[in-house]
Amino acid sequence: MLLHGKIGGSSVNGPGNRIVLHFQGCDLGCVGCWNPDTHLFRGDKLVNMPDLEDWILDQKGITGITFSGGEPMQQAQFFWYITEFIKRQRPEWSLILFTGYSIKELERGAFKWYRETDAEWQQGSAKLWKEISGNLDLVVAGRYNESKRTNELPLRGSTNQELVFLTDRIKEGDLSPQEVEMTFDPETGLVQITGFPVGWEEYDMTKDRKPATVEAPPLKAMAEGDDDDDGMLVGAGG
Repeated sequence: MLLHGKIGGSSVNGPGNRIVLHFQGCDLGCVGCWNPDTHLFRGDKLVNMPDLEDWILDQKGITGITFSGGEPMQQAQFFWYITEFIKRQRPEWSLILFTGYSIKELERGAFKWYRETDAEWQQGSAKLWKEISGNLDLVVAGRYNESKRTNELPLRGSTNQELVFLTDRIKEGDLSPQEVEMTFDPETGLVQITGFPVGWEEYDMTKDRKPATVEAPPLKAMAEGDDDDDGMLVGAGG
């Protein structure tokens, strides 16, 4: 599993105090994406699953977990696994997915995901989405559209994006207005900005930046990757 970063407690990525996992890798290419550093499928972002599981269970006072990106559905095998783990170990938590795919695309299996075992892209399926979505409570779906940018809709960066409530664990009234958090991760030394930066011109890191055009090479052939992090992890839903 390729992971860009993790946050042990956030209040701007869904209701309550939430863990946030930012997946590494996305080739959807949304212009103006707030997370361009998460686009490349970088081998140096490979995480050990038992270590990640231990870290998740060690977090205190958590009410849910949010999966963002990158694009979690482009690592569907690992994403399914970690949702299964959480539902077994922390059944009281709510699970939220931010995805650039639309619900219609997911429901008909019109997504792709990378399988590490044979180093190939795999076609998604309606069955796989059904298994994953059975573990989720809320999906924020749809590609970010810069021309429809908004700072008024909870958990959505553009007006075309859709809230899909899969259970009654989370209701629209539970969602807060858009906000931004800044936290320091002592494990990595990164200052983490997460949430929704719309209207924060002083933090407009996407200005004049184009989305990366990327394709995942086989993980076994990946280089360790350039350690070009600049000391800041940016992460926003969608």
